[in-house]
Amino acid sequence: DIARAKAICAKCELATTCLEGALERQEPWGVWGGAVVEQGRVVSEALRGTPPFEAALARLRQDG
Repeated sequence: DIARAKAICAKCELATTCLEGALERQEPWGVWGGAVVEQGRVVSEALRGTPPFEAALARLRQDG
């Protein structure tokens, strides 16, 4: 369940590191650092004019 995984990530101090690692490894799918990753790319984040990876990291930095 994506919502449940994101809720767990929201409480984790390592969310930014987790997301960065998943993208470096090009994880095929899953929720990493609170973001949905498919084929090694963040697909669920969107800030206008911001690439999804940068949007996800910006959100994590604001929250943490």
